[in-house]
Amino acid sequence: MRLEDFLSDSQRQGTLDSEGAFGISRQKALQKVASLGLPISYAWALKFVQAAVEAKARKVEVKLTREQITLEFPSKTDWDLSHLDQAFFLQEASRDLAHDHLLRALWSVHKSSRFRLNYGGQLLHWDGKKMSLDGECDRSKTSLTLTVETGGSTLSFLGYFKTARANAGVSKVLQDWAFAAPIPVKVDGRKINTLHACPTHREGSKKQVLAAVFLQSADPKLSLPWKEDRWSPISRQIGVENVQNIGCCALLTIRSKFSAGEMSGFRWRGKPPGSVFYWVQSGVVIQSDRLRSLGVGLSWAVLLSADGLETDLTSFSLQETAELAVRKKTVMLSLLDNLKSYRLRSGELFHPGGEALERAVTKQVKEQGERWNVEFGLNFDVSSFRKPEFRS
Repeated sequence: MRLEDFLSDSQRQGTLDSEGAFGISRQKALQKVASLGLPISYAWALKFVQAAVEAKARKVEVKLTREQITLEFPSKTDWDLSHLDQAFFLQEASRDLAHDHLLRALWSVHKSSRFRLNYGGQLLHWDGKKMSLDGECDRSKTSLTLTVETGGSTLSFLGYFKTARANAGVSKVLQDWAFAAPIPVKVDGRKINTLHACPTHREGSKKQVLAAVFLQSADPKLSLPWKEDRWSPISRQIGVENVQNIGCCALLTIRSKFSAGEMSGFRWRGKPPGSVFYWVQSGVVIQSDRLRSLGVGLSWAVLLSADGLETDLTSFSLQETAELAVRKKTVMLSLLDNLKSYRLRSGELFHPGGEALERAVTKQVKEQGERWNVEFGLNFDVSSFRKPEFRS
C-alpha cells in the first residue's frame, strides 16, 4: 500500500475530549490597573474632582506649594475612612461612585507619592510602605482633604524640580480635562472650570466663538458651567432654558488671524481647526474624539454626557458599542438641525470678498449636512462682530 493511501485511510473525524476557559478576576484586573496607574498623567486629581461631583460638593479647592499638593472639598457624603482603608487593599469597585472615584485616585497616587487623607477627625496616612488610620470620627467636620507630598523634607534642586513638575502637571490636567465640571474648581484661587477655558475652542486672538448651542432633548442630561455675561457680544446661545439640565452643548468656532498691521480686518484661514467630541462623566472629560471638520475655518467642540456608556477598567476610555455610535449620530443630527435659524452676513470685520466666504461656508456646511442625510443650510448672524482685544 502506498503511503498516501495509508494516510488517507487513517484519517478520521477528531473528537473533543474536554474544553474550558480561563480569565482574570475583576479583583486581579483592578489590581493590575492600580499598579499601572491611570492612562493620563496626574489623573488622580481628576478622580478627586469626580468624587467631589458625585458627592454633591459645593466646590473643589486645589493648593500647590513647594512641598505638597492639597485638594479639598466640603462634603455632604458621610465618609468612613476605615472603610476606605479596607477597600484600598481589596481593590474592588465600590457601588458608590464617589467612593469609587476616590479609591481610584488613591490607588494611582500611592505608587509615586506619600499622601494623607483627612475627614471627620480621622487621618488615613500612606508613608510609601504601609497604611495607618488614626483618630476618631467626628461628624461635625465635613471637609475631605487629600494631601499629596511632592517635595520631601530636604531642600535640593532635584526636589524643587520634582515639585514644580508635579504642580504644573496637576494644574495642566485639571485645566484640560476638568473645564466642564458643574461645580467651582479652583487652583490656587483661580477658577478653571468654565466653557471659556475649553482647550480647543475658547475665544482668543485666532479664534472667535460664533454660537453656543444647547440641546434640551438629548439624553442623558449634562450639567455645565455657563456664564452668559462673560462672553463677548459675538457669541449667541440657542434655545437654552436651564444649563444645569441639558443634553448637549456645542461651541461653534471660526478661526481667523487678525491683521495687526492694518487693524481693520480679518484674514480667514483656509485650513480649519479640528472638531472634537468631549465625553463628560462626573464633571470630567474622560475621552475626546476627533470629528470631520465643517470647513472654511469652522469647527465645533461638542460636549455630551458619557453616563450609561461602557468604559474600560481605567474609566478613561469608552468601549466602541452600538449605543455610543447611536448617541453620537443623534446629537450631530440635532445640532445641524438647530443651526438653521442663524444667518451669516458680511460685517465690518470681513475683509473685501466676504460674500465669497459666506457662499463657501454655506456650501461646505450643506455638504456636511448631506453626509448626515439631512437638509441643512447655514445662516449665522454675525452683525455684532467686534475686533478682538489683544492683551500684552
